[in-house]
Amino acid sequence: MEFELLGWSASIGKIPYTLAVPVGKLDGQLVGIYPNGHAQIWEEDDLFQRLTDEQLAGLQGFDPYTERLYVFGNVSLLTRYPIEKEKAVFARLLNDPNFPKASIEMRVYLEDFG
Repeated sequence: MEFELLGWSASIGKIPYTLAVPVGKLDGQLVGIYPNGHAQIWEEDDLFQRLTDEQLAGLQGFDPYTERLYVFGNVSLLTRYPIEKEKAVFARLLNDPNFPKASIEMRVYLEDFG
C-alpha cells in the first residue's frame, strides 16, 4: 500500500504554525493519515491544502507512517521530520525566539509531547 501525498490539513493549531495531517491517495481512496497512523477516508470535497508541484518534489518519498509534516510561517514553508526525532523538533521549536508566544494551544501541545 503506497501513499501518494497530495496535500495536508491542519491537525492542531492555526496557521501560521501547525502540525499537518498528510492527505493523499492510499489504495485509490483519498485519506488523511493521522499521527496515530489511522487512515481516515476523506470525501473529494473535504477541504485540504493542495501542495504545489515544487512542494511535492521536495517531499518526494514522504512516508506518513514514519514522518510528520509541520507548517511554519506560511504554507510555502513545509518541513518534514522523522517521527523518532519529534521530541527534539518540538524542543527546538519551543526554544526558537521566532516561534510565536501567542500560539498557546500549539505551545501546550508541543510541551506535552515534546
